[in-house]
Amino acid sequence: MEEDSRNVQDFLKFMPMGEIKQWALENRNPFGVLLANIEKDINCGGIIRTANNFNARQVLYYGRKKYNRVGAMGTYLYMDVRYCPDFETVLKEAEGYTWIGFEQRPDAIPLSDLTWPSSPLIVLGHEGSGFDLVPEVADRVEQWVQIPTLGTVRSLNVAAVGAIAMFDFITKTGQDKPQDTRP
Repeated sequence: MEEDSRNVQDFLKFMPMGEIKQWALENRNPFGVLLANIEKDINCGGIIRTANNFNARQVLYYGRKKYNRVGAMGTYLYMDVRYCPDFETVLKEAEGYTWIGFEQRPDAIPLSDLTWPSSPLIVLGHEGSGFDLVPEVADRVEQWVQIPTLGTVRSLNVAAVGAIAMFDFITKTGQDKPQDTRP
């Protein structure tokens, strides 16, 4: 049998794309991610790839432009990634989530103190100016969270924040055990 070069787990190799997508759908975790006006394609791609790794329910991205998919390494093929051209679409797609925003701000609690809701939407904003460019998103956030910075810079890269947040969710909610639902 010919080697399958797709970047999927070994037990998914040689399965048709539709079956892989179905497996991901049936085993997804109950969190979503909203990218709010993220400008750098490499950050969008990295966050989408991480969301796929933790099998997020979906990734929504909203802002001035669509992202270049190269950085996502094809992971968008196996999950629900949607561009929202306007805020009304974001609200429709994000129905049922509790919005948890990540930003260094005075009213944010440390990530270590966060008790995750059952269906969180991890909200990540623009690098540099945070949610200043998307106030309609900031107004919907129900809990602000920050990741402590102990070095000389005041914040982390947004893709790193997304990865830490997703890992924190799956570990605190007990979803960090590999699912042995192999076909």
